[in-house]
Amino acid sequence: ILDLLNNRYVDSVNIKSLSDTAIEAILSKLDPHSIYIPATDLQQINEEIQGSFFGIGIEFNMIDDSLHIINVLQVGPSDKAGLKTGDIMLKAGDSTISGKKITTERIRNILRGPEESNVLLTILRNGKRQVTEVGRGNIPINTVDVAYMLDSTNGYIKLNKFSTQTYKEFMN
Repeated sequence: ILDLLNNRYVDSVNIKSLSDTAIEAILSKLDPHSIYIPATDLQQINEEIQGSFFGIGIEFNMIDDSLHIINVLQVGPSDKAGLKTGDIMLKAGDSTISGKKITTERIRNILRGPEESNVLLTILRNGKRQVTEVGRGNIPINTVDVAYMLDSTNGYIKLNKFSTQTYKEFMN
C-alpha cells in the first residue's frame, strides 16, 4: 500500500505520518492499555521506565514567556553550581530559553544530555545577569510520593508510576 501511495497517488503524502496514524487506529481497536509510542517520544518514555535521566536537576515553569526555576533538586548538579529557586533562565549555551514559541519539550532537549557534559547557563537573579556552568548528572525520577505507617501492621504508600526503581524505593 505504501509503495502504491508513493508511486501512484495523485498528491504527495507524508508516509511517516500516515503510518503513525494507521498504527494508532489499529491499536485503538485493542485493549485500552495498548498504545503506540512514536520514535520521537521513545527516549523520554524509556527514561521514565528506567527511573532516571541525565540533566541539570531543576523543575521549572514558563511564566510570562520566561523560564522560572521553581525547584532545585538538593545535591543535584544545579544545586552544586549555585542555582536558586526564583532564578530566571535566559540562555542555555547558544539557545535562548524564552519567548512564546519555545516549548517545554525543546527546553528539556536543551537541558538534558550525556552524563558529565556541561551546559553554560545565563540566568537573571535579582535583576543581574550571571553566567554559570552546570554539569549534567543522573537525576532520579521518584515513583513513591508518600509512604507511612498507619499503625504497627498497616501502611500507606502512594505511587505516581511504575519504573525499574519502584521496588527499591518501596523497600526503602
